[in-house]
Amino acid sequence: MMLSVALLAACSGDAGFELFVDVRTDFVAGREFDRAQVSLVDARDVVRGQTASVPITDAFVRGARLAEFADVPPGPYLVTIELLAPDGRRLTERSTQIDIGEDTAVTVSMARSCIGVVCPVDEGDPRTQCLGGRCVEPRCGENDLASCGEPECITGADCEPGAACATPTCVYGVCLLAYDADSCVEPLWCHPTAGCTGPTVGDDASVGDASLGDAGPPDAGADVGPDAGCGDCNDFDICTRDACVEATCVHTPASDGTDCGGGQTCLDGVCT
Repeated sequence: MMLSVALLAACSGDAGFELFVDVRTDFVAGREFDRAQVSLVDARDVVRGQTASVPITDAFVRGARLAEFADVPPGPYLVTIELLAPDGRRLTERSTQIDIGEDTAVTVSMARSCIGVVCPVDEGDPRTQCLGGRCVEPRCGENDLASCGEPECITGADCEPGAACATPTCVYGVCLLAYDADSCVEPLWCHPTAGCTGPTVGDDASVGDASLGDAGPPDAGADVGPDAGCGDCNDFDICTRDACVEATCVHTPASDGTDCGGGQTCLDGVCT
């Protein structure tokens, strides 16, 4: 996850300043998450919050706006963003520290490479946030690259490949899998590591807290709910594509090489 801060030239007057909060992520908007909560906490622990509904779009790979706060007094703030899955659970969270002295735009990158990473590693370690698969200090961002350590990547060639419908990209030193929303035939959609998936997904991956999920990749297949007399065809096997065919559940092995977590891949329908 990556923070970039751009200070805007205009001021908001004596009442305070404006804060614009954007997110850049390769979690699939409208599929893996459909809501986002943004909170702004000042030095006195006064909290302001907003909740945004998120449509199906690939705009978040490039960066998209989640919240706008008006009349923000100058000073230090903690901005926290939570991406929420359709079933209500927290998919990922990122907190970052910023200083406001004029109108400010903040872009926070929340990458899949942080799946399964719990920060801090040791008690008392100031590196409490995840960026590009490693723990960093909350102030890490474009405006304070020195606190970020070595970047995860220089170009997209440095990033691990994803599914055929996604392209590895390097954005400010962070690897993102830029998924192509038009690469799969409806009702399937592009999951950046599992490929064309649908119509629903049971992504278990939660970031930043080991208690939130098993931090594994989603079932690689088209896990179909009750349909045409099948009932629920989801066999909860990462290495199958599940579908209802003529009132019968069919579990087709996922493509060989599909990521199934823990550095393993699917082979003949088995995670090895």
